[in-house]
Amino acid sequence: MQVCTCSAGAERAAAVPAGNPPRGPMVIGSGHLPQGVSHGADSAHTLTRAPEPSRTSGSVIGGDQRQRQVRAAEIRLLYENAPTGAAATVIIASLLAYAQWDVVPPSVVSAWLLYGVLVSAARFLLVHRYWQAAPGDRASGQWNTAFVVGTAMAALGWGAAPSCSTKRPGR
Repeated sequence: MQVCTCSAGAERAAAVPAGNPPRGPMVIGSGHLPQGVSHGADSAHTLTRAPEPSRTSGSVIGGDQRQRQVRAAEIRLLYENAPTGAAATVIIASLLAYAQWDVVPPSVVSAWLLYGVLVSAARFLLVHRYWQAAPGDRASGQWNTAFVVGTAMAALGWGAAPSCSTKRPGR
């Protein structure tokens, strides 16, 4: 048990292991104590028992099920935002290709731009297929893997940009 001093100067006992100091002052403004906390003999608040786990629809959600729900929501967010990234890639790659056209051999610039556009098109297609899939299938790890592969392919293209930006001999 560790004693904490709140902003009013009163000492409060908290069920915090000695190695983990509290993050900020402990303030109890309403005068009501959380469930499982009681007044001690010296007016310090002490934890008498662990709080009840939160319940949803009358039953505790299993940790594994909750992890799957969170993972599915994370994957959904990736696919919601993917079109913006793919569109930005096409626009910025086109601007970079235009800027490099007279500096780097046009065949190198064209190949790099074509690669970027094809990867972006594949990513748009992947997003379209994700939204066409049944909701139960969207939670699958295969969608996460496909997204990571598409992102890695785009990163390879951007990583190749500096090596494609070398000056032509004689210029």
